Amino acid sequence: MQKVSRNESRKCGSDKKYKLCCLHNDEKSKNISVFSEFSSVPDPRDNGGKRYKLIDMLIMVIYGILNGYDDFDNMADFLKQKEYYFKNLLYHRKNAIS
Repeated sequence: MQKVSRNESRKCGSDKKYKLCCLHNDEKSKNISVFSEFSSVPDPRDNGGKRYKLIDMLIMVIYGILNGYDDFDNMADFLKQKEYYFKNLLYHRKNAIS
């Protein structure tokens, strides 16, 4: 894709500069959803004993890492303390997708 200057005139016919006309739409088309990216990760676990969906676990681990936890025990304690929050977060995410 050819790089377009922010002040370049648009080929869409607008007299506006690129930054005022099409920059926002081009940037919006580049945005990705964390959920859509991680939902395509294959789950290597067997079906026996699965308590959580892999995507839910990945979301919780990302939250743990962003909150400064770098080992499993402390991250699990953090997630247990925030259990109500994560149940609501993951419940609303599932309902928004359905």
